[in-house]
Amino acid sequence: MQASKRKKTDILLIDTAGRLPNNKNLIEELKKIRRVISKIEGQTKDYTWIVIDANTGQNAISQIKQFREAIGINGIILTKFDGTSKAGFLLQLAEQERIPIRFVGHGEKITDIVDFSPEIISSGIVGTDTANS
Repeated sequence: MQASKRKKTDILLIDTAGRLPNNKNLIEELKKIRRVISKIEGQTKDYTWIVIDANTGQNAISQIKQFREAIGINGIILTKFDGTSKAGFLLQLAEQERIPIRFVGHGEKITDIVDFSPEIISSGIVGTDTANS
């Protein structure tokens, strides 16, 4: 964080991969990271996004809720959308949690990550193929 500040970078990504909401020690580490960033940066505009596998299903809702309560999530990145035909849990998620989906991944290349649009999700739910076009 301090090196990023010294170099005057515009964006700093912090990847905390592999955290599960039922592992209290790892959740406490996330909270500590959040506190440290706040001390260094003060009131900067930050984004805390959770990356969710589209195949996770209904369990994704409880994971997102627990992470939101712990560290304040304000966006979702949905991965592996090419591996699921539905991702219908997103409808329930949108109604219950009201956290915007920012990006959707359709494959493993950087070009396979696209801005979210409702058409991507609706095509998976109703079975059309506009998600990969």
